[in-house]
Amino acid sequence: MFEYPKTYRRIDCASREEWLENRKGGIGSSEVGALMGESQFDTPMKIWRKHMGLAEPQKETLIMTMGHYLEPLVAEEFAKATDATIDPESAPDWLAVSLDKPYFRVSPDRLFWTTAIDPWDQNEDNALVLECKTTDKYIPTENDYPRYWYWQCQYQMRVMGRDKCALAWITRGSGTYKHTWVQFNPDDWARAEAVLDDFWNRCILGGQMPDALYTTDDAKLRYAKALEGSVTADSYIADCVKELNRLKLQAKDIDNQSEALKLEIMKAMGEADKLTDPQGHIIATWKNGSKGRIFKTVS
Repeated sequence: MFEYPKTYRRIDCASREEWLENRKGGIGSSEVGALMGESQFDTPMKIWRKHMGLAEPQKETLIMTMGHYLEPLVAEEFAKATDATIDPESAPDWLAVSLDKPYFRVSPDRLFWTTAIDPWDQNEDNALVLECKTTDKYIPTENDYPRYWYWQCQYQMRVMGRDKCALAWITRGSGTYKHTWVQFNPDDWARAEAVLDDFWNRCILGGQMPDALYTTDDAKLRYAKALEGSVTADSYIADCVKELNRLKLQAKDIDNQSEALKLEIMKAMGEADKLTDPQGHIIATWKNGSKGRIFKTVS
């Protein structure tokens, strides 16, 4: 009977609070995409500040709660689509902690067995990882999913010692379901592991800020206090200043043009709350609001 080599130890948690406490001992899979600079939600600087206690822990939003509640539905749809068997013991909060690097910690959404595993032989050591997602983002094909999902899967496989995993998602707006298979990529992971090792050892244990800055907010946090002195710009930075000034003038010009066009439309509408095109389609509204009329165009 095939079994994957044991590369982790399992921590079962009695409560969500216990799970959150155990997560503090390492890097979570939801953080890897940001540490690789490929997340729209977080950056290495923000993650570092959370780990160092310099920022308030992120509160769970309604969207995050909905994603958690919809995990069973995504898993059920995956099982229907693939004839997989979902491991019921993988649903509660638990962690897989890497044996060689205990700061590598993951919490797979579900484990499952393919039809290749006889029901009598099913155990955790021959189960695969299923990552369940819900999203508002339009994903045209199974291979167009966000990159931070990819890094999350790679991390799960590295810790769990698997060579492939499944990624399944439901798009909330359209109600469509999709899934795909993700293969472990040793070359990609070697690059990611170096980043994660540096982040944990130098930044978390050593207390040094991350070098990578991806947003202006990151720069404000990194250089929080101005010191008297000047820096001489090289040709690239000087060109950046020129381009920024050009864009600011362009934005101001666009704002002025927008205001002029809006005024013409408002004058045409007068007291009416709707504007239609010659075919009768509504193209603008100017409705009453608690603080005055609210103007909107309809694309």
